[in-house]
Amino acid sequence: MKKYQSILLAACAFSFVACEPEFENEVTNESYSSGEANFSTYVSLGNSLTSGYMDGTMYRSGQQYSFPNLLAKQFAVVGGGAFTQPSFDDDTNDLGGLLVMGQPAAATRLILNMATGGPQNLKGTPTIEVSKLQAKAYNNMGVPGAKSFHLLASGYGNLSNVPLGKANPYFVRHATSPNTTVLSDAMALNPSFKAKFTLNLEVASSGLFNCSMVLRDNVYWLENKSGIKKPIASCCTLAKNPNRPALT
Repeated sequence: MKKYQSILLAACAFSFVACEPEFENEVTNESYSSGEANFSTYVSLGNSLTSGYMDGTMYRSGQQYSFPNLLAKQFAVVGGGAFTQPSFDDDTNDLGGLLVMGQPAAATRLILNMATGGPQNLKGTPTIEVSKLQAKAYNNMGVPGAKSFHLLASGYGNLSNVPLGKANPYFVRHATSPNTTVLSDAMALNPSFKAKFTLNLEVASSGLFNCSMVLRDNVYWLENKSGIKKPIASCCTLAKNPNRPALT
């Protein structure tokens, strides 16, 4: 038995050695190139997926794993510049959630309760106050819950519009002025490289599955195989057709 064990261990050791990667030239940071891309000022537009929203909220440590922030770290290898994100330093307990004028407006982040086998909110009170305005444009312009047409909506970052449901509290925190737009703040940074990712929420909220997107009369529609279709909007749709059908 010991003989067979020795043979097996030797075979495993050989397989590990054999699988070691070999390169003719050593790969270092100097080996990479940005090609024709200019990453000096990378700006990312989007919604929850872009912002780093996770576990049902935005929280300080979770934001660091936003995909634009992870990409920016790789872009830095080939000359990418500094990449900034909205400040969550006031999330002192790393709980997430939101306060509006001291009143809870969004719950703390979710964790998995192993005893019940389901999610539950972390106990504690949020410390992120929406009314503490940062008035600053950031490289990560992802706004949780935003759809593509919100990027052009004036007043979407106006604190007084929050109770009316016409503003997004996450954008309110860092909008450069009450009537600016997400797109305007992003373009104010003069991006050399930009990415936009917002259409997923339009698709998800449409209630249609296995559908395709088609353009008819300057309006984008989602249409499934059964012929059921719903209109959606995008930045170019708004610019071309301000009287587009209402979203449902």
